[in-house]
Amino acid sequence: MAARSLLMFFGYAVDRDNEQLLLDNQPVRLTNKAFTVLRYLVEHPGQLVTKDAFFAAIWPETIVSETTLTNCIGELRLALADDPKHPRFIETVHRRGYRFIAPLSSPQPVVSYQFSVLSKNKKPASAPILTTDNCQLTTRLVGREAELTQLHNLFIKAVNGERQMVFVTGEAGIGKTTLIETFPQSRESEAQAYEEHQKAKACPACASAAGTGEPSRRGKRQK
Repeated sequence: MAARSLLMFFGYAVDRDNEQLLLDNQPVRLTNKAFTVLRYLVEHPGQLVTKDAFFAAIWPETIVSETTLTNCIGELRLALADDPKHPRFIETVHRRGYRFIAPLSSPQPVVSYQFSVLSKNKKPASAPILTTDNCQLTTRLVGREAELTQLHNLFIKAVNGERQMVFVTGEAGIGKTTLIETFPQSRESEAQAYEEHQKAKACPACASAAGTGEPSRRGKRQK
């Protein structure tokens, strides 16, 4: 899988080549239109995507109702466990459209040594080998984005109550200690970016522009 085809956010990956949403490298079931809506949002992070923009990009030759778009957004929120009143990923801009608000990492191809990352109850001989097919997290450490992403995915599992035991192995001098020291820093940077976004949303000027309701249905188009 080409790294450049993936867009990563909080353990999820939008695979644009295979047209599917992944969580910890496992596919998340979505309808084709819902995935296309998600892809369009993620490709325009932080930007207001109006209803007309969705219709022009996703249904260019088909007349559909606003309910169709609303249903796609509802399906995405269900798949992402995203609360519309307190969104982490998809924010409603009242009467206008939607905005993708999560910090986003767009992976780039990297040249990297291989590390063995073991989950519990697995022997070293059967450990999965991580390669640059994995996504990167935003970090100053060069050439270890794939390994950091794997640690990030295992961390998400641990947070969700699935205990993990991880071993980082490799030849001497290839950066194992630096990788381990950098991982909590990358987590802290990601959390800080999310907190800064939440603070910006909380300011009166931002709140008056965003609103909290679903887009109004100003006349429906027929399929």
